[in-house]
Amino acid sequence: MSAALGPYVQMVKLAQQMALMYQADRNLDLGLLVSHYVEEVEVNVRSDTFDHLGFIDRIRGELSSEAGQAGDGRRGEYLRMVVAALHACAGSLPSAPDAQPFGAEKRM
Repeated sequence: MSAALGPYVQMVKLAQQMALMYQADRNLDLGLLVSHYVEEVEVNVRSDTFDHLGFIDRIRGELSSEAGQAGDGRRGEYLRMVVAALHACAGSLPSAPDAQPFGAEKRM
C-alpha cells in the first residue's frame, strides 16, 4: 500500500468522526475519547511494519490542519487534543530520540 493511501487515512477519518461525535454529545468525556482514539492508533502501529513515525506524523498533519479550520468549538478542541496525544505517541516510538513508554494510559 502506498504512503499516500496508507492506513493513516482511516485513522484520520476515525478522528474526524469522533470529533463530530464529541461536538454533538456534551456528555462525552474528552480525555476518555482521546485515550480511546490513541489506543486505536497504537493497535495499528503495533500491527504494521512500515514507517510508524511517518504514520503518526501524517495523521497529525491532517488533523492539525483540520483543527485550525474547526475553530474553538468542541470539535476543534477534540482534534487539538488528539494532535497533542499523537505528539506524545510519536515521542514514545522506539525510533524516536528519548523514547518514553508506549501507551495512551501513560499520557492520560
